[in-house]
Formats: sequence, structure tokens, C-alpha cells
Amino acid sequence: MTVPEGDLEACVREALAYRAATTVTGAETALVAPGHRRRRARPQVWAGLALAAAAITAIGVVTARRSDGQHPVRVATDGRSGVTTPTSSPRAATSVPATTTPPLAVDGWSAFPVTASPRPLVLTQGLVSGPPGGFTTSEDKEAFLSGALTGPPVLPPGPPRAGGYPVVSAADALQALRASGSGHASTVLVVTAVELGSATFETDRGSMALPAWRFSLRNVQNKAAVLAVAPSARFSPLPQSPSPISYPSVGAHLGADGRTLTLMVAGAPAGTGPCTADYAADVEESTATVAVAVRETRATLPPPGVFCHLDAHPRQTTVVLAAPLGARVVIDTKTDAAVTVTP
Repeated sequence: MTVPEGDLEACVREALAYRAATTVTGAETALVAPGHRRRRARPQVWAGLALAAAAITAIGVVTARRSDGQHPVRVATDGRSGVTTPTSSPRAATSVPATTTPPLAVDGWSAFPVTASPRPLVLTQGLVSGPPGGFTTSEDKEAFLSGALTGPPVLPPGPPRAGGYPVVSAADALQALRASGSGHASTVLVVTAVELGSATFETDRGSMALPAWRFSLRNVQNKAAVLAVAPSARFSPLPQSPSPISYPSVGAHLGADGRTLTLMVAGAPAGTGPCTADYAADVEESTATVAVAVRETRATLPPPGVFCHLDAHPRQTTVVLAAPLGARVVIDTKTDAAVTVTP
């Protein structure tokens, strides 16, 4: 399976970016509207790409282990078993020798209720979505990112369910909005109205329109949103919080056969010259999870005195699972985060 370049680049961006214009993930998020004062985010973006490129460089063959008693199936990528398609052919004369990597680990995800119906939501980004278009002042942005919000004296009641999911109260959503921030602010942002509606959130099965409490903010044109789906309908290997602990370094496309996974990463450019590399993937399957680790199989070193650019290039490699993916969760073992899988 070959993913079109546009789709591949979009998947890499989705896996690596924090969607700074719409999702609040930290104090570095630039949420000031165009034409107004804002902090430059480019250095953080390029630093993130460089770190992501480094994170996917795990050299070697993975040794499987049983982490959850579910008899995981090992799919090796060194020609001994399994099926994989490297991004390009190795070139032994300029290769860096491979060394053994640690076992793939999916501890914490083994409890995922794969047979549950409906399938629990697995978020790949946070519960809070900032107002599209951002803020008109740095002070309002600072207040939002620090959680310095004051609500209206009366919050609306909510139904027990919406969109097929149990929902949290408006008060719980406001508390989550406050808890998503950190630091201190010089002002307080006033919430002028709250209503139950919907918003788009990122999950391990792509973008989904889900029930959300929507917050109108004084002097802010668009509304912020907090996921209204109750924790009982979501799954996380760690105590659930407004923002996820980690983000995946890989994205994935699932083939029509339900077994072929094309994994997308940011890495070194393809080719045989200096500063190029090839990539392959290791997979460990269980009844609840599919753990993947993309590794570098060959790296061409530059000659003395020549330095490689830290540009991140969209790369891909394909694996064929022993069984259809079904409702299982794909886990990036570099970050222990759920991977977004799209058709």
C-alpha cells in the first residue's frame, strides 16, 4: 500500500503537531488571532520535529515478551518471520550496524476492553479545544492557558446522555477547563455563557464530532469546547486528565483488508547518499493491542566535516498483521501513546 504524498504529510503533521490554533496543550500554544500580538512558535515547531525525528531512530530487532498474559504475537522485520516493506533497499557498504532494542511494551493498555460495545473512546489529544481564531490580546490568551476563568453564577443542567454517550455536567466541564491550564495569569477570563453542543476531537480512529460543553468567553469571538463524554465511556491507561501525557510519533493508515498497516513517521530523507536512511517496523500483537515500533535499518553517515540537516521528511513503512486490527488499539512504543489509525 502506498499512501499519497499529501495524505502522508497530513498524517505526519497530525501525529506530531498539537493543533495549536484549536487545541490547548501548554503554555507554548499560540492562540492569539492574526494581526494581534503573539509569541513566535516556529522555534518550538522545528525543535519538536527534530525531537520526533530522533525519537523514531531505534535500531535493532525486538524481542517479544508477554506483558499481559494474552500471548502476544511477534512479527519481526529482519526476514525471519512476519511481513514488512522497508522504505528503500539497504546498502551494506554504508550501513550503521543494528543493535538489539528492548522488548515492545504495552503495559497499561492490556486492560483495554476490546469486546466492549460501544467501543470506548481513546483520545489522542486533550479534552479541551481552544476557540478557533484565538484571542485578540495576549492577556486573554494567558488567562485561558493558565486556567484563570470565572464562570456564570448559574450553569445549565445537562441531559444524562447525548450523541449516544453519557455526559458530564457543565460544572465538571468548567472544572476540566480550569484544570487544563498551568501557571499564573495577570487577569481573569470571564465565561459569559455555557451550552451543550458538539465539537471535533482527535481519537485513535481519527477526528470525531462528539458532545461538548461550549464556553463563550468575554471579548473572544469563538467558543472554547470541553469534551462532554463521561470518563466511563473513555479509556486511558493512566488516570484521565484534561491533557494527555504523551503524543504518538507515528500515524497509520489501515488497508481495506483490515490487516495492512502503513505507518508514517518523520525521519531522514530516502536515498543512498549521505544523511539518508531506511526504516522498518516491529509489531507485537495481543488480543487488545497492536504495539508498533518504527526503527532505522540503515543510515548513511556523512563524510568528515559534513553535517546533516535536521529537516523532518515524511517516511512510511508497511506491516501486515497476523489478524485483522478490529477494535484493538495501536500503540506507539516510543511514547506509549495511542496511534491515530485512518482508513
